[in-house]
Amino acid sequence: MYKRQINRHIKLYPRDTLSYVLRGSAHSALSNLRDALDDFNIVLTLPSISTDPGDVRKERMGIFQIIAYLSFELGLLQDAFNNLDNALDIDEKANTISESASFSETQKTIQWLIDGINYLEAELYEKAIESFTEFIDCTWSGKPPVYGSMPEGCTEHNYNVFITWQGGGEHPIGYFHRGVAYKELGDLQKATSDFTKVIELDPDNSRGFSRKATDAGFVAIPTPTPTATPISASSSYTKAEVIKILED
Repeated sequence: MYKRQINRHIKLYPRDTLSYVLRGSAHSALSNLRDALDDFNIVLTLPSISTDPGDVRKERMGIFQIIAYLSFELGLLQDAFNNLDNALDIDEKANTISESASFSETQKTIQWLIDGINYLEAELYEKAIESFTEFIDCTWSGKPPVYGSMPEGCTEHNYNVFITWQGGGEHPIGYFHRGVAYKELGDLQKATSDFTKVIELDPDNSRGFSRKATDAGFVAIPTPTPTATPISASSSYTKAEVIKILED
């Protein structure tokens, strides 16, 4: 009902920025990530909700972050990487050290995945496994690690803001691609272990990896359970609340 109301409103007022933000948030809450991405890309072409220059910067940065997040979840890794750059390019002088550091480290974790996928496509499976293992073992989220600590085998320990948004400590994407690499090498035991981990981290297939792991073989489809979503879709958002969503 709520989504139909927004759709009708958008047909009447196709340049109403707030309506696209609300519909994109609703799509994200329903795990319709592609539709959410389409709506937030449209938001970039429309006038800002805010009028204050400082608020406009925060709003646009928030939109780019959301687009980067949705791209990451959809496996559009280069788009995710580039949109974090776009967020920082809005007003470089206004960027905080924290923003620059968290985006830069997130990009490093994304690059590990990009490198691994490139190795997979080149049939360099052992090098692919190294890159995916680096993402799995050397990425942190949520609570900061103890200062000076470094996981065994890691030369860097980088933060991923998107995994933190999901409220979890791990993401299925690294395990899925590493499982594919192990499968191509014929190591079915390790492939099974990684695909099973994918099922554990994406039990209701909200990210699409559970089905991919099941299709790859070795694991059974789990019983769906509810999962948290990063963008709330309340029908009672005020303009101020929407701006706050984009800033968080």
